[in-house]
Amino acid sequence: MGPGQHPAMDLSIHEASIMSSQPGRMSAPISGLSEGFVARVRDVASRCRVAYQFRNCTRVGPCPEVLGRLWVHGGGRVVFGQRVTLDASCAPIEIHAFAGAEIELGDDAVIEGGTSIEAMRSIRIGAGCRVRMHCKIIDGHFHAMDGRRGDLVPAGQVVLEAGVVLGPNSIVVAGHVGEATVVAARVVVTRRVRPNAVIRGFPATTESRRVT
Repeated sequence: MGPGQHPAMDLSIHEASIMSSQPGRMSAPISGLSEGFVARVRDVASRCRVAYQFRNCTRVGPCPEVLGRLWVHGGGRVVFGQRVTLDASCAPIEIHAFAGAEIELGDDAVIEGGTSIEAMRSIRIGAGCRVRMHCKIIDGHFHAMDGRRGDLVPAGQVVLEAGVVLGPNSIVVAGHVGEATVVAARVVVTRRVRPNAVIRGFPATTESRRVT
């Protein structure tokens, strides 16, 4: 059990989340209560579950939505804007900010299940970005690429400007992706990509995006 975790809290939130997701389990022991009361209990249980999953965040804007399991850890700063959606209903989402690092999600950003975001320095995901399932966003290689794997390499910085879409299973490593760019599935981004572009293939190629 880690610091700040309490067995009683874990149990109550776990039970509340089960009851909120399985109406039959809720109605059986309290069948004499009104539907309005049961709805309020479910709402409180949902809010408690979301607040618990955000417990390691530095700041969270209003109206966040979390589906499934979100794991935020690492000791760095994690900041979420308004109306952020983290849809881990199919697979968990990991947000890992090392001590001294920062991860920022802009307003209306959507992160889908199976995605891992790890920062040793800085990762900024702009407003309205959509990160599809099983993506990986990291701001460095974490080790040397010339065989000396024990040597740490200084981290860079990852920026996804507003409106960027990352396709499923894509990877961004210390890159800067311009506004409204679409990254196709299974693409690895390691450099600056201009705004309003489409990047696809392996090795990745970039072309202008037609905006109608």
